[in-house]
Amino acid sequence: MQYERYATVAAMRVAFGTSALTIRTDHADLCAQGLADEWTWRADPADAAPAGTYRCTVQADGARLDWTTDSLRTVGRAIRADGDLHELHGWWAAAGPDAPAAAATEGPA
Repeated sequence: MQYERYATVAAMRVAFGTSALTIRTDHADLCAQGLADEWTWRADPADAAPAGTYRCTVQADGARLDWTTDSLRTVGRAIRADGDLHELHGWWAAAGPDAPAAAATEGPA
């Protein structure tokens, strides 16, 4: 797992590929079904505002999850080499962003 921290939320969103929070917030969780998807996420379902944006894809290097955490100005990513997006999503939903021993790198300012 890797994290990149940015000087501003705007810089973080540009790096992530979302200049504004225009992604839907209420829909079927396709990542949990092993399908590519993107949406905003909340740390607590009762929160009014999203905590960040979440994207799941399957790429050449395997199943990949990328997410932002707006309050920390970070982009996190995790890759599962076997391509099992369903299992990777299960890990993220249970403890992903809070898992110990995450690698942290400083992103561009």
